[in-house]
Amino acid sequence: MIYDLRTYQLRPRGAPEFSKRLEAGLSFREKFSPLGAYFSTEVGTLNEVVHIWPYESIAHAEQVRAELSRSPNPDWPPKADDLILSMKSEYLASTPLMQEWEGPRKLGEVYELRIYTYRAGSLPTVVTEWEKLLPKREAYSPIAGAWINAQGSNKFYHLWPYSSLDQRAKIRSESVAAGDWPPNTSEIMLHQENKILIPSNFSPLH
Repeated sequence: MIYDLRTYQLRPRGAPEFSKRLEAGLSFREKFSPLGAYFSTEVGTLNEVVHIWPYESIAHAEQVRAELSRSPNPDWPPKADDLILSMKSEYLASTPLMQEWEGPRKLGEVYELRIYTYRAGSLPTVVTEWEKLLPKREAYSPIAGAWINAQGSNKFYHLWPYSSLDQRAKIRSESVAAGDWPPNTSEIMLHQENKILIPSNFSPLH
């Protein structure tokens, strides 16, 4: 499957109002395809919302967009030019490391999205190395998503749910101390970034 990762940078304190407007049109939007998850950033770039939409393929995503453009609705897309500073859309391809999203799931109250950039051509090695250790890591907590960029970059994205930031710190410390994590990919890694996300009340992924 393909997942459209959409990141909107909003004006200061604009995230609650934007989320309210998006939720108002969500019942119409989901007639075309379901929402996968919706978050606001708690740690990282502030005043940011992240929403993820699953599709069968990039062609399916483009088909849905075309159908939406032919079906005008006053609530979609949300009227938010007064709030949006920038928008970014990235198509992500699922890897064997994750379960496909096929409906609501309650996994946690806090999520961490980590984005790693690797050397060109090394993503198959990354997935192989992760496959070796992921069963041990998931004994501590499950992985919610593991994707590679579907448009040619060398980025690897992984999404982890936790009950709290305290649980996150405890799991990370214990898994590293036990030698169960992380995979041995540091020599081919170029860059790491992360953000802590809070799911909205209407997010199918909690």
